Amino acid sequence: MKNQEVRAKICRNLPRLEYKKYSYLVAAPLDKTDFEPQIIIIYGNPAQISRLVQSEVYATGNTVASESGGAFACCAEVTVPMLMNKCQMVLTGGGDRVIAQTQDREVAFAIPSSKIDSIVEGLEQTHKAGMRYPAPSFLLYQAQFPPDFGQLMDYLRG
Repeated sequence: MKNQEVRAKICRNLPRLEYKKYSYLVAAPLDKTDFEPQIIIIYGNPAQISRLVQSEVYATGNTVASESGGAFACCAEVTVPMLMNKCQMVLTGGGDRVIAQTQDREVAFAIPSSKIDSIVEGLEQTHKAGMRYPAPSFLLYQAQFPPDFGQLMDYLRG
């Protein structure tokens, strides 16, 4: 059956942690942790997450790649950062919505704890360079004012 073949292929291609190396996954809001997290996952709208991407690019010079299978977001949020020690931008899945209460308008950004300092520095430096959230969309806008009254009257007279 094709569905079983597709599911098997998906499962074969998922990144995996070494079998029996880890016994537990402990998760908590960052401000309530009493342990040192290995991965920090930040949920936000795409514009907010783009600031984290800019920060990682500033720190490493490499783009942030993202893969999505429409499900199994935890593999990208936890497994990839742990195995490869790299940040990951992730389209959230059903588990994120049910367990983490992620909203439909949010995406995730997973940061290995070894990269937190460089992400913070990247945020500071890219902010100094003019990258902001919210983006100053009218930064280059130049307002055009109507002519003064005399010019307006000349125009109306023809």
